[in-house]
Amino acid sequence: MAATGRDPAHNHGLENGDEPAARALVEQMREVEARSGRPLAANELDTVARVAMMSGRFDLVESTLGGVLAERILGHESDAVAECLLTLAEARRLDGRFLAAQNALDRAARECDEREQARVRARSRQEQAALYAATGRFAEA
Repeated sequence: MAATGRDPAHNHGLENGDEPAARALVEQMREVEARSGRPLAANELDTVARVAMMSGRFDLVESTLGGVLAERILGHESDAVAECLLTLAEARRLDGRFLAAQNALDRAARECDEREQARVRARSRQEQAALYAATGRFAEA
């Protein structure tokens, strides 16, 4: 995932594959959440989910993003829901849940098209290619 500068974990640990550093920053995010009483926003939850994905905790990705995807937690950025859907699609692909990954990816593509989010839409095409490759559909990838 490209660096977005949206939160600390994107700039430390997550981007360079340093799982312990990324987990430490997620712990800090959760501590701030608990102290302040302000729940994490969609883009922050996406970071938490991506760190869980680094550990292969695909169940945690699903539960972390559940509120965003059920529209109980709003994103402060216009692309937050599409980003979360891309994270979910990637986690499901890596977990071998290809149909569920495609469903998340289709929803992400619709979200991008409705909100004219070309940058995230381009990344959804990359994830689509990865999903095709994972299912042996190399010509489509």
